[in-house]
Amino acid sequence: LRVSFFTDFAYGHLNDALASERATATFYGYGAGIGFGIPGTLQGRVQYARPFAGSVNASDGDEDRWWFELTYQF
Repeated sequence: LRVSFFTDFAYGHLNDALASERATATFYGYGAGIGFGIPGTLQGRVQYARPFAGSVNASDGDEDRWWFELTYQF
């Protein structure tokens, strides 16, 4: 079992933005995750992240993000 904590950062620039569009956006957040596995056979990871206060909100209005990965080797 592995536990992780992280921060992330992204900057985006929209080429030829219209007057009604935001030309740049900065995103930054933090999160935690757990990983598990059976060496050589099965690996899995679940992570949760959310933006820091003041960061641009997601366009869908949902700030929280979950991510899941499952890998099986045969």
